[in-house]
Amino acid sequence: MLYSILKVIVRLAAKIFCRKIIINNRQLLKENGPMILACNHPNSFLDAVLMDILFEQPVWSLTRGDAFLNKRVNNILFKLKMLPVYRPSEGVENLSKNYKTFDSCIELFKRNAVVLIFSEGLCVNEWHLRPLKKGTARLAYKCLEEDIPLKILPVGINYSSFHRILGPYFQLRSLIMI
Repeated sequence: MLYSILKVIVRLAAKIFCRKIIINNRQLLKENGPMILACNHPNSFLDAVLMDILFEQPVWSLTRGDAFLNKRVNNILFKLKMLPVYRPSEGVENLSKNYKTFDSCIELFKRNAVVLIFSEGLCVNEWHLRPLKKGTARLAYKCLEEDIPLKILPVGINYSSFHRILGPYFQLRSLIMI
């Protein structure tokens, strides 16, 4: 319920903070899961929020693991459809926790969910694609092993500015549906 209420509020707020949203292949926003949204990651917080409000179906986001250090916060983040993913920079001792997250993603895919992963694994305010990490491929391979008819939607996100507070342009480009 918290997720649904916030989604409505954030959709309204996006009209204020993003003066113009350009979407190529708008029909793909109505696609149902099981699906991975494999995105670049130019703007830390805003990328996931905008992806979530644009899709009709709820979107589960893989979120940096260090946000999940507190049990009470974990519950709130889960209600907001976020799952932790750990990088070596957050402690190599936490990397094994990713198996639990990937298992949770497989269960979500079995229920036709959409999962957002930032395939670059790092947020940097740049206008070009950085090298991709292994997480997207690992999830796809695990779905193949489980006979899950997964779709992968590569998505390019672009902003007209990383520094203006009000009114940047947001552009969503989908290259192809795999």
